[in-house]
Amino acid sequence: MNANAISGSASIAAVPSAYSIVGQRDFDGDGDADLLWRDQSGNLYMWFMSGLAMASSASLGNIANAWTVMGTGDMNGDGKGDLLWQDTAGDVAIWLMNGSQVASTAGLGAVAPASGWTIAWATAGEILWRNTSSGALALWQVNGSTVQSIGIGAVPGNWLVRGIGDFNGDDVADILWQDSNSGTVAIWFLDGSGNVQSSANVGVVPASSTWSIVDSGDYNGDGMSDILWTDASGDYAIWFMNGGAISSSASLGNIGTGWAVQTLNAE
Repeated sequence: MNANAISGSASIAAVPSAYSIVGQRDFDGDGDADLLWRDQSGNLYMWFMSGLAMASSASLGNIANAWTVMGTGDMNGDGKGDLLWQDTAGDVAIWLMNGSQVASTAGLGAVAPASGWTIAWATAGEILWRNTSSGALALWQVNGSTVQSIGIGAVPGNWLVRGIGDFNGDDVADILWQDSNSGTVAIWFLDGSGNVQSSANVGVVPASSTWSIVDSGDYNGDGMSDILWTDASGDYAIWFMNGGAISSSASLGNIGTGWAVQTLNAE
């Protein structure tokens, strides 16, 4: 993509339905996002991408299905994506990656499912937790195996986390919200310490319109995350953001309902 223009497209491969994309990140530090795959048996693979072509692939072995990949952000600041795991008992662990090689591993602790705390989103160096009972939020700032936990307030359950991205260009991740009742879209702007420094209501898109947020990412190269939308018919559109304001919007056309943007553990 180049803003709302498709600069190029290609068919990469056909993959059996037993395999799913569970992460998208630059794992080898070459500046191109790569693909992390997992099959139904727990086998893990990486495709190292070069633009529209798969340059190489690698197997990472088999991981018991009790463990789920919860994020692929860079957790030690080396410019390469890492793997954040959680198992069904609540144990949280991280694989610090160097391409397809696991450079080191670390346990980050255990958060029992019975506590009500679940991972709402994960990005580079940060894990956002939400308590499903109280609505409380906590941010784990992660540097390798070191974790600092910060409480950042509470929100009612009708407010859903729709993404984490840098919407104001200050190199700090912000939280994208949507009210499932009214359709109101809002952003919490965080500072480097994980505190909410300000917030903004961006707009209202009622659920009755069938439009929903697909992902966030910088689509026009201005250093600020934008918001990607789709509707029930397969139409796509982008809101180009400048902080909490929509600077412009654009339609990307219709791709149909048989195709879906792969957004798991990606921005």
